[in-house]
Amino acid sequence: MYPSTIKYTIEIGNYPFQSSLTSLQLVMSALLQSNTTDNICSAKEFGETTSGDNSNYLKIQVDDHSLYGRFIKRGFIDSTIKSVSNILLDKDMNPITSTQTLQSYIGIQIDPDFSVLLDSSSASSKTNSICLRKSKLTGSQIAVLL
Repeated sequence: MYPSTIKYTIEIGNYPFQSSLTSLQLVMSALLQSNTTDNICSAKEFGETTSGDNSNYLKIQVDDHSLYGRFIKRGFIDSTIKSVSNILLDKDMNPITSTQTLQSYIGIQIDPDFSVLLDSSSASSKTNSICLRKSKLTGSQIAVLL
């Protein structure tokens, strides 16, 4: 496990499959929310890791804080190593998406781990970010409004 990683176990027992071709998908939700309301952006990424560990990743970012989830693509299921697919389900699940809150759903079968990161770049630098810009009035603009 990496530093600042949250690890947990999900155990599903005695699930009655109708046939050996039936599959089970576990749906997990990840949510990151900020209390900041000024000049904030959020962004989301899902893809293959480049670290050579044969896994997928999900990164949801609000401003300069990110939640990073890594999902393995092989699992030990019923005493056998089997392939595990990880699918982003956001198109089907209607996650919360705003400048302050970002949620994502992923269908997995086994062993995700999450870590909280402080990013060197803000979410505003991402091409798919959602931003809220509050305008600040100058002294002369305030005087004109009065």
